[in-house]
Amino acid sequence: PPRPTPPHKSLSQRAGPAVARQSGCNMSTGQGGRNVEELKSLVVQTLETNGVLGQIRAQLRANVYKAIDCDEEQVGSAPAPVRPAKLTKSPVGKLMAEIVAEFFEFYQFRHSLSVFLPESNLGKERRSRAEVAFDAGLVRVRTDTSILEQLVGLASGSGSNKGGEGWHS
Repeated sequence: PPRPTPPHKSLSQRAGPAVARQSGCNMSTGQGGRNVEELKSLVVQTLETNGVLGQIRAQLRANVYKAIDCDEEQVGSAPAPVRPAKLTKSPVGKLMAEIVAEFFEFYQFRHSLSVFLPESNLGKERRSRAEVAFDAGLVRVRTDTSILEQLVGLASGSGSNKGGEGWHS
């Protein structure tokens, strides 16, 4: 059976020179802490480039928010969180929140959506995409882009419905 590698050995000593060469990292032991910092920097940069670090951060924020939210529900006596009055009381504010939620759903930003829904008081039961699009002014709703993108395209004149075509009043 293989013996465990002592923790004081460097990555190249534990993994072997072939792995160090494959990864393209110079993991010599003579430079000490500098290699560890370089490795940390390389890992962070790679995770950011691949989008993994952003997903981890979003998931962490969502789970922290859920934990706080669940804790407040269990306490019962905790004051209700203050919600932006304009957003929750105004039909236009609610429509804007629904458009943002649809954008998150369209691009599968699940963690962002899980934080946004309770903050915006939209709830789990929401109107259909077609209803939101119609109230936002779209007559025809394209399935290949989000409602927000379609509205921005129309407003900027770069959408597929130039000249206001596709809007209702």
